[in-house]
Amino acid sequence: MIENPLVPRSSVATHREFQEYLLRDGPEAQAALYNWEATNQRAVKLLLIGSISGLLGFLAAGCLGMQHYYSGGFRSVFKHNETITVNNNYMGEPFSSGHNYNPQTVSELVHNRQSPEGKAFFAFGLMGAICILVSWYPSQLRNVYLGNKALWGRGPTWDNLRQYMPPLGMFMVACIPTVPPVNRTPGDIMTVCLHTAGALMMVGGYGLCEIVNLCMSHIDAGSTKPRFKPKEKMVRATLIGLSLFFGIAFQICGLMSPKPVHSLGTDSCADVWMVPEKLDLDYVLAKGGNDDISLAVQISQAIQDKQMMLYNTASGRCLMLKQMEYWFEVLAGLFMVASHLAVWWFCPERDLAPRSRLTTPLSHVPTKDREMDSEISDDSDDA
Repeated sequence: MIENPLVPRSSVATHREFQEYLLRDGPEAQAALYNWEATNQRAVKLLLIGSISGLLGFLAAGCLGMQHYYSGGFRSVFKHNETITVNNNYMGEPFSSGHNYNPQTVSELVHNRQSPEGKAFFAFGLMGAICILVSWYPSQLRNVYLGNKALWGRGPTWDNLRQYMPPLGMFMVACIPTVPPVNRTPGDIMTVCLHTAGALMMVGGYGLCEIVNLCMSHIDAGSTKPRFKPKEKMVRATLIGLSLFFGIAFQICGLMSPKPVHSLGTDSCADVWMVPEKLDLDYVLAKGGNDDISLAVQISQAIQDKQMMLYNTASGRCLMLKQMEYWFEVLAGLFMVASHLAVWWFCPERDLAPRSRLTTPLSHVPTKDREMDSEISDDSDDA
């Protein structure tokens, strides 16, 4: 069987042979080679930039969430002999639980776009989604390329699913913020559903595509199955396995975490959210301080709108479940992005140096110029 030299096999050596073949075949082939190499290198670089951006987004959420919880700053974490500063409730008094409010999810932490964590997560998440989407790496990198293998019949291919589902899910997570569980309107509930769908597309969709990719090892040199370097399959399987494990653990902790209570005198260790009363407003106004006046305005608005405000924070088992749920979500995102970095690290295209340069194909060169070049070439040969 004669092998077509224009169909590169999946090895670095064959890739270089293909380069040399096109370089010998004149300007038309060199232009094609240049475009091919430029597309591959663009996919490699954009995948790296997008992965780093996503990594920074989840790291910012984790670190700023810790800073938000420890209101005294990171130094309070290491000063074991000092009490961490506890914030006040809507009555202007420290939380009786002795703990600051801990967001249940990353989405809840970054829902306010004006906060430092909201700005950082939105910027890095959006930048990562754009870079990964426009990289087209599933159809350019041979360690993830599956060709025209479809999910069913003539349905979408696995490469299409990997190309669109995770970055579009990242778009939805970054651009559709959620709000805390209390005081949600029907519109807020709808946005929470869309945000959750985006998270499933980002982590679950990518995890499914990666598992399918890893299960399809190559059989022969002419197949369109992914090619793996030594230890690549083990590293990528470990990373995506950890991402899915923490994603499932995040969901389990969310189901186990008790819902907030809306009255005092209960045995629950969950957060206490209540609608302020007129007596609460009078109590705050009687203090007469500048901060108390600001609190009084917020209480008055909450009474008018019948909105609940935070009276006390979670403690004990409830706090532990909230913290576990939060950090499991952070870890699921971090390992998902680390899986993208592993794809970048092991892809054969990363090790290949471009051999071609931008040239003008013969079909784009005027006929007179081509005849002149031919005459000059003939004269030099005669000499």
